[in-house]
Amino acid sequence: MMMRLLFYPSTGNMVAPQKRLYRLTFLLLGYTLMAVCVALLLVSHHHGYYAESSEKGRFAWLTHALRGERSGTISHTPAPKTLGGSQGGNTTTIGTNNAMGVATTEEQQRTTIRPHSSDYILLDSNKKPDIRCGRCALVFSSGHLLHSGMGAEIDSADCVIRQNTATVLGYAKDVGRRTTVRVVGHVNLRRSLNRSPRVQEEILHNPSSRISTLYVPWLFWENINRTTDKIYKLARSLRARYPDVQYVFQNDEQMSQMEDLFLEQTGLNRSEIETWFSTGFHSFLFALDVCESVVCYGLSDADYCKRQPKSGVYYHYYETKLLECAYTKRRETKVKGGHKFLTERRMYARWAAERNVTFRVPEWPRSAFNITANFSSPYLSVYRKAKADGTFDTANAESEGDNELDIMVHVRQPIFRKGGKFKHKIPARLIKRKTQH
Repeated sequence: MMMRLLFYPSTGNMVAPQKRLYRLTFLLLGYTLMAVCVALLLVSHHHGYYAESSEKGRFAWLTHALRGERSGTISHTPAPKTLGGSQGGNTTTIGTNNAMGVATTEEQQRTTIRPHSSDYILLDSNKKPDIRCGRCALVFSSGHLLHSGMGAEIDSADCVIRQNTATVLGYAKDVGRRTTVRVVGHVNLRRSLNRSPRVQEEILHNPSSRISTLYVPWLFWENINRTTDKIYKLARSLRARYPDVQYVFQNDEQMSQMEDLFLEQTGLNRSEIETWFSTGFHSFLFALDVCESVVCYGLSDADYCKRQPKSGVYYHYYETKLLECAYTKRRETKVKGGHKFLTERRMYARWAAERNVTFRVPEWPRSAFNITANFSSPYLSVYRKAKADGTFDTANAESEGDNELDIMVHVRQPIFRKGGKFKHKIPARLIKRKTQH
């Protein structure tokens, strides 16, 4: 009855044209009202869906990496020895009592993991890199490797991942010779790899030591125009000279997740404390992402220097400029600036508990894996004390060598986007960053 009254009201003595106009007006009002209701329902559903999807997907990349679940495409074929390199060495049986300390079954040896298709991008291409490894040797650059004799063991891995421009020439007995992937932090691509023809010859050209893949992660967040950015221009220049190497970068989502991940794990806003990710941090996550099992060489745990206060181990095996313990302690006790190496190693211990990760030379004691619900690290104590006594805001991030001034210029700049600025005090998880294309 209501619908009849709405669309066919009593019109009394109205003439026919007036009746038609009256009915048309009510029809339009009724349909408009229904359209508004439908639109409101759709907007509500759309917002709820994306809010839920965003929350579920915030750390999907890390969650998949920790669980060993990538894109759902798991190949049950022999693991490649290198990415685009020589094959072989798949049949070695590795047991729980093996010197490698890696507990793997025959099925695990045959299983390789393909990374999530959206995590990495090839330079100037819509194609995704095909990166997959069985057992990986993740080689850090510390002096622990000197006189270790680990070279042959490292070279026996399916894939060997190294960092920045650490040389292997002259150190092969201790660090191996093969390299599958070089993880080179974006600032190091410009200030190290680009400036040394000798390093380029070893890493990008020499058939006995060159890499298959160069992975360039961003150590801190910047607005990036992939057409005009100097790092991308440099990568194009290297590709023109050394076309046998594939050049891999992060996509926008993964770069943003790095910021959120640090905050989620530590409770610290990376921009507030004016630190930036180490290349080792990116290397560790990359290895978790593409490897079935990981053996880390040359990485000490967060409490190593407490147990060995007189350690004379060098920070790099190929130079004697710095001692590891003095350098990492100085960084960890700075209120602002510098890498927080020991804080990162606390995170490694947590992630290692979820995956097949082993630490060699030095081996990590069981105490290194005493994981508690609340994250703790030496720097957290420094941070909380500075916040409590009011010295945090007045602290500065003065450089202490290693060309840090060049980096700090970028770290301390506000991060710009269209319509305004990102401020350091805004938690990274609340900021949606996008790179310019």
